[in-house]
Amino acid sequence: WEEKAKKGLLYHDNVTSTVMTNLRSALMGAVEGLDGNMFSLSSMGLKTMSDYSKHGQFAAIDESALDSAIENHLDDIQKLFSDSENGIMKKFSDALDAGVKSTGDNKGSLIRKAGLASGTSATNNELYNAIKRTKTKIASLNLRYENEQNRLWKRYSSMESLLGTMNSQQSSFMSYFQ
Repeated sequence: WEEKAKKGLLYHDNVTSTVMTNLRSALMGAVEGLDGNMFSLSSMGLKTMSDYSKHGQFAAIDESALDSAIENHLDDIQKLFSDSENGIMKKFSDALDAGVKSTGDNKGSLIRKAGLASGTSATNNELYNAIKRTKTKIASLNLRYENEQNRLWKRYSSMESLLGTMNSQQSSFMSYFQ
């Protein structure tokens, strides 16, 4: 499905990229630890790839740092994930809502852009409206084409009729000279 996704309407789309960036940023968030220092996934030995094309994949897991964090900073780990203001899950949930929230008045940016397969957002989104405008433009151009084609056929038929009349008159006129 990845090949098809790379050819789809949302591939390299600014809205999609923003949602992905916000989700990655949420995972890279930090909270203040019990010792006053900032604590994050990287504090636990989890590092992401610096190559942006790798889409935030974990590059390395320092197992000794992870073991040390679990032994010595269990409360910080809990706070990192569950803090109601700055925790990773809160930030991730907020970023996810900003992207794909489908209920209420404030829909997510991807829902506004592409809608859902069912419900009112299926026909009330930017892509649907763009497709609708394109179909209307195509219908208008087809009508214009048909009108122009009919006009030219009438002109051609009229010219054929005039040529027939002219040939008939020429024949009549030539018969006077024979």
